[in-house]
Amino acid sequence: MWRKQAWQQLLMNWQRQEGKIAKVIAENEEALAKNPQDMIVLERLGDLYGYGQRDPAKAVAVYEKLVAVKPADVTYINRLASVYQETKQFDKAVAVFHKMIEANPAAAGPGPHSQIAQLLLMAGKKEEAVAYAKEHLPNDPSDTGTPSMLESFLNQAGLPAEAEEAIKKQLAAAKTPAAKGDCMLRIADLSRQHKDYAKAEEQIRQVYDHLRRR
Repeated sequence: MWRKQAWQQLLMNWQRQEGKIAKVIAENEEALAKNPQDMIVLERLGDLYGYGQRDPAKAVAVYEKLVAVKPADVTYINRLASVYQETKQFDKAVAVFHKMIEANPAAAGPGPHSQIAQLLLMAGKKEEAVAYAKEHLPNDPSDTGTPSMLESFLNQAGLPAEAEEAIKKQLAAAKTPAAKGDCMLRIADLSRQHKDYAKAEEQIRQVYDHLRRR
């Protein structure tokens, strides 16, 4: 942990010195030319290109090498997908997350699925993104307190009616007045975000009247 923090501090320090990042990059590129398999130098160059100099095209090449050597390293996988995204290589970023899921489906969790849906949306493949999200993102009816991943994605994709349906499933499963109220207020918030103020007020009044009767 301390090594990582110290390295990040060095990057920040170098960024404030004119020409320093370029000099450090040149030194590490020279070191890599002498030993192309040096993982430490590759890691440094990944950070230097990705965060120091902001050269995602060069960062892509570095993280491709790192992932090739350590295909199960989640840090490298996420960074490779991130620089693919920055360079608008969305299909490659999607492929990276698919490989992560295939390598260990049980440990992957919903995170990589959410990333895939987001990347498909960025790539302009809205219908495919929505279909993927509906199949893979969780919408647990018993978890009424916070927006589900599916609800949040559908709202982001500009589908408020479908996002509302996801909330209504939680509302139908809600066991307590407080849980029902949370769901109704989320519908109100969703309506307000999309400028349906009359519907938002209706939902808020229902919650208010329900609480007043208790």
